[in-house]
Amino acid sequence: METMQDKTGAGFILRLKGRLDASNATGLEQQIRHTLNSGETRLLIDLSQLDYVSSAGLRVFLIAAKMLKSAGGKFALFTLKENVKEVFDLAGFTSIFTIVPTQEDAMNLLTNGAF
Repeated sequence: METMQDKTGAGFILRLKGRLDASNATGLEQQIRHTLNSGETRLLIDLSQLDYVSSAGLRVFLIAAKMLKSAGGKFALFTLKENVKEVFDLAGFTSIFTIVPTQEDAMNLLTNGAF
């Protein structure tokens, strides 16, 4: 899996590409922890290029959301492919996370405080 990072005025954007599974979930978790421990309180994750997510990957998103909630931060996922969205639906995570269709929608949520 590849990750790309962007810092914007609205927050930190993490873009994921490829497969998120047990072989790379720990590395992503460490990357997110480092970002959040450095003081970032707004995290957007772009899943438009994520082809697959396993339960280990879902766990990373849950950890990030809990860390941000305890810090008073905000967290959103955007642009999920249909097969990835199905995994979130089956796991019951679509009701737990803020998931929006576009990056623009995610940025608007952060800047307008509409969580």
